[in-house]
Amino acid sequence: IDIENKFNTLFTNLGGISSLPETNPKHDLNNTTCTVEKVSMNSGCSSFAGLLLTFTNDFQISDTSNVFSISVFSLEKSVDVSIFFIGSQNYELQQTVENLNQWNTLNFDLSAFNGETLKRIILYFDKGDPCDDSIYYFDQIKLKS
Repeated sequence: IDIENKFNTLFTNLGGISSLPETNPKHDLNNTTCTVEKVSMNSGCSSFAGLLLTFTNDFQISDTSNVFSISVFSLEKSVDVSIFFIGSQNYELQQTVENLNQWNTLNFDLSAFNGETLKRIILYFDKGDPCDDSIYYFDQIKLKS
């Protein structure tokens, strides 16, 4: 999948957070896109609030498409980014964004799941933590080799 320029309307907000397309807060070599997705972790939202993306078609994980990548930008604090993959198997992978005020490309290795299919994902920022009005940005979602 390469949904980097058309994902903005595909996400369903879960648990009281909000997301909307917004101008890229910082153009740099890692992200030159004009519009990215802004996520607001609204106070009072569920500690398991996330963004659901349902794929139009099932995606097959294979040798040529087994790395899920996403670019994340955080201005204020480091953030744990968790992706819950839902399909023929369900599994969750997590990485931490520690470089602030710059775009970070996170690559999630799905090679252990070659042959499986993906139907949807849920994207979490600091899953399990109380919502504190933090703002995060993401863009450039891809499933690649």
